[in-house]
Amino acid sequence: MFLLLIKSFIFSRGSQTGKPGVAFFLVGDRHDSRVYIRKKQEYCMELGINHFTYEFPSDIDEQTLLSKIDEINERDDIHGLIVQVKCYF
Repeated sequence: MFLLLIKSFIFSRGSQTGKPGVAFFLVGDRHDSRVYIRKKQEYCMELGINHFTYEFPSDIDEQTLLSKIDEINERDDIHGLIVQVKCYF
């Protein structure tokens, strides 16, 4: 029921913004991160949202990742971005 409400809200605005799209950045090869992204992809498919997944090695440098984020931010067909990366604090 909740997903139907979300879908209705998203597509009631569709004529203004076009079909929504989200990008997933998966950094590294952690199983739990893959599961998290896969679940988000399933929601996108169920809601009719375009989704794009970009995978990067765990040793990607910060500048390269930020450059890719800037590149995605320029696209008109992507309205959101999730970066899934293990933080080492």
